[in-house]
Amino acid sequence: MKGLIQVINEGNINRIERKYREFKDLCRGYDPNMRIEDICVQRTPKNNWAVYLDGKKLFVASFNILDDEVIKSKDIKLREE
Repeated sequence: MKGLIQVINEGNINRIERKYREFKDLCRGYDPNMRIEDICVQRTPKNNWAVYLDGKKLFVASFNILDDEVIKSKDIKLREE
């Protein structure tokens, strides 16, 4: 029964949390040891988000996964120009 309750609770997460989890999964897919606290993001000309670690561009996350609300609510760092 405990597993069933967990699945039901997972379905009740809000949109921001769901997008944030997708973004974390993208980061883990790129590097399982990557910490979200260490990355920063920068908007691309096509309105997506480039993800950087130590000044090096790693990958681009779609605006469907990462948006302004997620970045603000989860305190994801913005990259300086």
